Parts: sequence; structure tokens; C-alpha cells
Amino acid sequence: MPAILFKFQEDDPVVTGYIKRETLDDVERWQTRDDYDFELHSGHLTGYPIYIRTVQYARATSNIPKFDTLNKSATDYTQISDFANADKLGSLPLPAKNEILTLIANNWEAFSELAQNYWNNTPVSTKTREEIEHEAWVNAETSDTGQHFDQISLNQFRSMYCL
Repeated sequence: MPAILFKFQEDDPVVTGYIKRETLDDVERWQTRDDYDFELHSGHLTGYPIYIRTVQYARATSNIPKFDTLNKSATDYTQISDFANADKLGSLPLPAKNEILTLIANNWEAFSELAQNYWNNTPVSTKTREEIEHEAWVNAETSDTGQHFDQISLNQFRSMYCL
């Protein structure tokens, strides 16, 4: 399954697809910066990781900075150096780093719910995982900020959507 990028914003299809309305209503702060995206991708046997992809590492395929929401809490991530592969976040401006830390500190329940529902394939909306991912991909393509992940081939697209 390809990587799915999202912004921690109230109208993002990944956010609305995997976080209940009640939890969304309790979010204290939303992402406003474009220096980074959050990312989900398969291939992990343990934990509920959420990745942080910066523009500088838009094409990286390994060692992407991440935080795990399984058996962890916001207090495990109070500084950038607490993240796995934190060195790749070093190029972010200080306001972006501060925003990431603030989002996690204030919205741990929402991030945890999103990750658990994604990894367990239990969307909270009426959409399937494939529909959520397609909508996220369309949003990313139509609001292009210059950050790109590898393009998929027509055969990969057909395979993903059983065409």
C-alpha cells in the first residue's frame, strides 16, 4: 500500500475518516504550516506509527521521522529529539518544530485514535480505506505545495482499486 500523506486539519479526509466527530470537536489546535506532512504507510508489524515527512526528505524511503501511539503518550514526545530518526527534522524551521510538538501535546487522543483506526482498518466514516486514501491523494494533487512523493504507475493504480 502506498504512503498516504495528510495534514492535521479539520477537513482533511484522513483526519475525518479515522477520527470520531466527538474527538475532532475536542481538538485544541490544527496544523497551519506547510513545511511538513504527516504520513501513514503499511509494512510495520508492531505499533501504530505516524510519520512526519518534510519537504527536504520528500522522496526518502527509509528512516522517516516517526512517533508511535501504541503504549506511548504525549509525554514521550516533548522535544524533537524524542522522535525516531529525529535528525531528519533538523532542517525544519523552529516554528514548524514547535507546531509539531504542540499538536502532539494538545491532541494526543486524536492522533492515537487516527493511528489505531488506520492500522486496524476501521474507518469511522462511511468511506472505505481505499476511498479515504483516494480522496487524500486527490487533495494532495489539487493543492500541490511542491512536495511530491513518488508517482504511481497506471498498473499500481488499477491494482489498488481492483480495476
